[in-house]
Order: sequence, then structure tokens, then C-alpha cells
Amino acid sequence: MLLIRYVLLIVASIGIGFLTGFYGLELSIVHFILIVFGLLVLMFLDHIISFFVLFFSRDMARVERILYKQKQPYFTAILDITKGKYDEANKKVELLKNWGRQKQMRASLKAGLNIEMNNLSAAKRETEIIKNPELRSYNYALIALMENQ
Repeated sequence: MLLIRYVLLIVASIGIGFLTGFYGLELSIVHFILIVFGLLVLMFLDHIISFFVLFFSRDMARVERILYKQKQPYFTAILDITKGKYDEANKKVELLKNWGRQKQMRASLKAGLNIEMNNLSAAKRETEIIKNPELRSYNYALIALMENQ
């Protein structure tokens, strides 16, 4: 899909170049900026539509299809956790890198997954890695509630 998008962008650029050369148009900087902006909009049109649906649509089936189509392990892991598919969610969490920003996302997802699976000792270990104080407090509160029940 990405290759097709770039091929279409190159073909559109070459077509615009031939048309302007054929008709003898002299492009000013304003025309050049408009053409580049139009090509960028064409290139990111799929992403623009996806973001619009994700933020403003109330059709959850459509939102889930778009999230699965994007193949982002973070989003698909959250969807799998909410649907109760813990094995698939665990596989997708393992796809996240164990360094940088993704280490924090991985720790928060693993903590949430362990809380859902009622594996509280592993959830405590993962919660200790989380740097965000609100998220860490939230997870500790959930673990305390689960232990007292």
C-alpha cells in the first residue's frame, strides 16, 4: 500500500511537470507551493480519513477495523484486551520495543493485561517500571482493590 502511494505520487508529479512544460507555464513560488501542498494532501489522504473516523465516528465496528488495518501493536493489543483475547494481546505487547517510550507503553499494557488476568504479582513488577505517576497510582489502586477482594 505504501509503495502504491509513492508510485502514484511520483506519477502525479511527473504528469504535472509534463503539463506545465507542454503548455509553457512558468511556475511562480505560489504555484509551486500549491502543487506541493496538493501532492502532500493526496499522499496523506488515507491517514486523514483514518484519523477523522477514529476521532469523530460513533461506529465502533468501523473504528476497530481501521485500528486492526493499521497494524499498530499498541492499539491492537488494547482492542484485544477489551475483547478478552489475552493470548493475542500478550503476543502484540511483546512486539513493542523494550526501550525508550515504547518501554513505558509496554509496561503499562503488561500491567493492565496482568491485572485483567488476575496475575497481581506480575502486575506489581510491571507497575514499578512505569514512570507516569498518575498511571502508576491508578495501577497500584487497582491492584490493591483486587487483593482486598
